[in-house]
Amino acid sequence: MERIDEIQNLRESAKIEVNAIHRSYYHEQYERLSSSGKTVRLDQAAKFMGGGTPSKQNPSFWRGTIPWISPKDMKRRDLYDATDHISNAAISGSSAKLISDPSVLFVVRGMILAHTLPTAVNRVPVAINQDMKAAIPNKGFDVDFLAAMIRGAEKKLLSQVEIAGHGTCRLQQPHWTGLPIPVLTPTEQADVVAATQEFESITDRLKSEVRTNESEAMRAAVLRKAYAGEL
Repeated sequence: MERIDEIQNLRESAKIEVNAIHRSYYHEQYERLSSSGKTVRLDQAAKFMGGGTPSKQNPSFWRGTIPWISPKDMKRRDLYDATDHISNAAISGSSAKLISDPSVLFVVRGMILAHTLPTAVNRVPVAINQDMKAAIPNKGFDVDFLAAMIRGAEKKLLSQVEIAGHGTCRLQQPHWTGLPIPVLTPTEQADVVAATQEFESITDRLKSEVRTNESEAMRAAVLRKAYAGEL
């Protein structure tokens, strides 16, 4: 059991290291690009949409197929679905809005901002809740490039997070609208995206190789043998 605990601890440490490498890559990429050429504010590179929560008192609002993204869904880089779904009636009858174009989704309010800025790209039409924003790229800016830059600015943005009176973390609008975004040609942006995707592929393989649930399976197997008197 001590050996299994050791294996599990090593694998947990490996997961943390992989995540640290991932964040460092984005940070260094953003810093290099934003300091070596022209930049514009994020609100010049994209337009924004907010979200809302349809009333729970109207069941018809929650009987639909439109993914309704909240911070708990922001665990993947690319989003095709969500835990909750809303209807077209909710779009027309509440503060929820349909985001039809691929955009960069990011969290602006919540305790997660104490240490992480969840960022993802919606690949299908979605709605978001009021704790999030969607940055829809303007002409000349690729959505995956913009996502890479916002991820790279995570450290900068988290340093500007404020704590509201009731203890909730909040990233105020001036901080994210004014974020410097590097201005690159479409070809240069495509090169950045290609390099980023290659890096993500490598880190994804590393994460898949560090499966902590295997140690739990080993623990269960040892206990079964112990109870059966086979050890």
